[in-house]
Amino acid sequence: MLSPNRKNELLMRASDDFLVRIPTLEYMTKQKILGAWGEERACEFLLARDKQIIARNYHAQGGEIDIIAYDKITKVYLLVEVKTRRNELFGSPLQSINPKKYQSMIRSALRYFVVEKRMKEIPTFTIQVITIMLTTQGLEIEYLDHIDDIPESEEHY
Repeated sequence: MLSPNRKNELLMRASDDFLVRIPTLEYMTKQKILGAWGEERACEFLLARDKQIIARNYHAQGGEIDIIAYDKITKVYLLVEVKTRRNELFGSPLQSINPKKYQSMIRSALRYFVVEKRMKEIPTFTIQVITIMLTTQGLEIEYLDHIDDIPESEEHY
């Protein structure tokens, strides 16, 4: 069994170049830590734009939503998928969002609003994507604030 200090020390390494503190997680792969680190940056990005973070890593049967946020000005819920990559070896972060993922986010959102929040009517929501690419120059963050549909014809990884 790891001591609490050693466990925290091991969990602080997100990649060779970045550190993140994730004290509640006992074991994660480098990829998972990088993803958690990216989600943290995405939350900071949204909060800086006056969005309210409602939930993180919401899991429903058959799907997951990285961040559920709320825009108080437009009164719209934001379902945010976060993709963090160190390179484009497996395609761009956006290419990994395929029709199946898009549909699972919609199903998860409906479950969240109806079952978790017990809303009688489905509120207005949009699917958004934040891509984070780690480069030698630092971070590149791209914010796609409304995804209507993911084309079936494109290749996804």
